Amino acid sequence: DPDEVANLAGSSAHSGKLDELRTALVEQIATIRDVGFLPEEPRVRWSAVAGGSAYDLVRQEDFYAAQAWHSVAVFATDPSSPERNYFDDAEAYLPLEEIALYWAATGALARGEPGVQKFQAELRSVLDGELSRQAGPTARIVAAEALGKFGDDRDLDASLELLIDFADAEKHGIYAAQAALIALDELDARAAPLRDRIAALPPTTVAVHERMQTYIPRLIEKTLADLDAKQ
Repeated sequence: DPDEVANLAGSSAHSGKLDELRTALVEQIATIRDVGFLPEEPRVRWSAVAGGSAYDLVRQEDFYAAQAWHSVAVFATDPSSPERNYFDDAEAYLPLEEIALYWAATGALARGEPGVQKFQAELRSVLDGELSRQAGPTARIVAAEALGKFGDDRDLDASLELLIDFADAEKHGIYAAQAALIALDELDARAAPLRDRIAALPPTTVAVHERMQTYIPRLIEKTLADLDAKQ
């Protein structure tokens, strides 16, 4: 398919090549110790604590096993994979339990309403319960999006309050604020009660590089425009 007109991923005639390429990808992930399985906010936070770059951080073999995290991400989010409760298994991934909780919440969200309903109690715990002590901002933001989309009114209220709090870049930093604003935008009209509070968010933070100063203002602008278009 040289012009990429047809998606051949589901073609039985090309299944062998697909398996070959997937194997090569996993090998490359392990070789370069790909950091893509760590959400941006904790990756930057841990790198700052370690006094180096993210790449220096994840090359500590006792800290980050890229191939293992690839498996966690696949099993958590691929609907064709056997379901595994990574919420219960999070402590097995110390000191990265918050990443296990992030992928657990992402997997529930990826499965839509059935996934969120199945793990509703665990998502609530990540949001503001016992598991929230182990979960970092990104995992809690994903749990809030999942419950905000598919939970009940109580879940929506709790989710909106958490998301508008994390959307404050001056308070929580640019990476958590970006994730929270994207989640609010994904909630569509369910985020409408926060319209004025979103508009009042600080538009920037001085604690980031100049080239990133427009990120939050543009996300605020898009979220407000999307909300206004649905009214």
